[in-house]
Amino acid sequence: MNAIGGATADSQSEVASAPPSGDDKTCPDLVARSEVRTVRLHMKDGTAGLDLVTHDLGFLVEGISALPGQPGGLRVGDAILEIEGRRLGGLSQEIACKAFRDAARNGATLRVAQLVEAVE
Repeated sequence: MNAIGGATADSQSEVASAPPSGDDKTCPDLVARSEVRTVRLHMKDGTAGLDLVTHDLGFLVEGISALPGQPGGLRVGDAILEIEGRRLGGLSQEIACKAFRDAARNGATLRVAQLVEAVE
């Protein structure tokens, strides 16, 4: 999904974990192993310039365009867990995309965590 994104980082002391099903079909070897951060979405002219793919946790940020850019915290490899308090993990792609688009605006609050490869 090509869409949206933004950022100003505030650290939180939570650790993200995948939903209990653990059957992520998109990125099965990636899990969140870092603190959850709160960032602000940066949008200009109706776009955030994000390249996103669905993940058990919500959306995985695969790319960020130079314009409008995402100064302040959102990074490639982050999982977007929530937007404006709406949890995105465990939703169908259609419902998650709709929830993200409906809440996306300049300054929207995102909860994110950096993803790393799972170690067995």
